[in-house]
Amino acid sequence: MSLGYSKGDEYGSKADAEDVVYRQQPAPVTKVRSDQKRFTLVCKTEGCSFYTSVNRQADAVWRVSKLEEHTCAGLVASQYGACNVAARAVRAFVAADPSMKPKEVRRLMDVHSQGNVQLTYKQVYL
Repeated sequence: MSLGYSKGDEYGSKADAEDVVYRQQPAPVTKVRSDQKRFTLVCKTEGCSFYTSVNRQADAVWRVSKLEEHTCAGLVASQYGACNVAARAVRAFVAADPSMKPKEVRRLMDVHSQGNVQLTYKQVYL
């Protein structure tokens, strides 16, 4: 299962690293450690060996230092993966036109082709 990032990838800030590493997971994850110099994630699915550690380097760059891929699969992973696909599509619409209203995003987005996920007005708004 590809995560969209790999060991050694670098990011300019902790927020950028978290956006890529934490928010784009195909399964639910939790932070087990987070401070000014590092953050570590593990999968919430029992038995999954997923583990990612991102550390701040001396040059203020955030680097993925450890990475073990998800070993979990099935409905939970596909459900969260579909939600992430839909979320990225919404972000793309809003990035193109920040003044766009949630109703317009829902209308423009063909949700069925974005992972077969139905989004409510509130979900698009958030």
